[in-house]
Amino acid sequence: MSNNEQEILVSLKILVCMAMADGILQPEERTELQEVLEKVDLPAKVTVESLLAQPESLEALLPQISSPTAQEQIYQWAYTMAYIDQRFQPEEQEILEKIKTAYKLSPQWVELVNQSVVSLQKIPKTRIEQEAIANAQEREEAVQNLIKNCSIATAVLGLNPIPGIAIITNLVALGVDLGMMNQIGEIWGYQKGQNVRDILQNFVGGLGALTASIGVGVIVSVVPVVNSITLASTHFVFTWAIGQATNQYYASGKKMDAQELKQAFQAAKKEGKLAYRENQEAIAQKQAANESKISSLNEDLKAGKITQVEYQEKIQELF
Repeated sequence: MSNNEQEILVSLKILVCMAMADGILQPEERTELQEVLEKVDLPAKVTVESLLAQPESLEALLPQISSPTAQEQIYQWAYTMAYIDQRFQPEEQEILEKIKTAYKLSPQWVELVNQSVVSLQKIPKTRIEQEAIANAQEREEAVQNLIKNCSIATAVLGLNPIPGIAIITNLVALGVDLGMMNQIGEIWGYQKGQNVRDILQNFVGGLGALTASIGVGVIVSVVPVVNSITLASTHFVFTWAIGQATNQYYASGKKMDAQELKQAFQAAKKEGKLAYRENQEAIAQKQAANESKISSLNEDLKAGKITQVEYQEKIQELF
């Protein structure tokens, strides 16, 4: 096994430790770990089952990651897992402290990562409020255009991660997803009365489980060259699936149960992979039009010239 493969494997083991901090690996987390393994180049014998069957202590794993970039990525995902669902566990805090200490992460950098998660605790306001559409055909066209545009936007974000703080890019993409869900509800006539967090709970176990999807991008970011392309496809497919499942939920009159929603979400992910291939030219065009602007905003955020909230607002204005 090459050094890069070994680092990816150890990273996975550390993140499994984080996911298992409460003693339980959620089904959604298992599914997303499987997707990680499908996206990275590791021996076939490495499976989710093998990762769980041979647990290693965090103290033994942390010293095996020597790359500063990989060390920072480990903390980013671990922090997001711990805090995004607002159900903080002491065991998770203990793991975070061990990661910070082992990797000697700077307090300023840690605070930037922490604030990026805090900024997502409020569901973002939609940039443009959508009018309810009564005509079924017009409504479906509007929803599908919205899903397509948001999927392209998050793919472009995946192609332009903030160097060293990729988790912020991923969280901004998730903010786009949440705003899209609100807008779909508005198109269906559910003005302000919808509860996006409840819908997410039914889809994938809530915001906490969504960090497993974020983790896919964080892990593959360790892989050189292909990371931004993989991150772009991951974002596109996830946005597409959440959008389509949300649309089906409202089409049912909000009567779909949790199992039906999860099935719709998984089916839409498969469709999203095909849609990504079909929209690669549109993604490339949007990328070319916004690359320099996103790069400039990335630098402004890292330099402290704009806040995380301002960054997200300015990113959304581009799309």
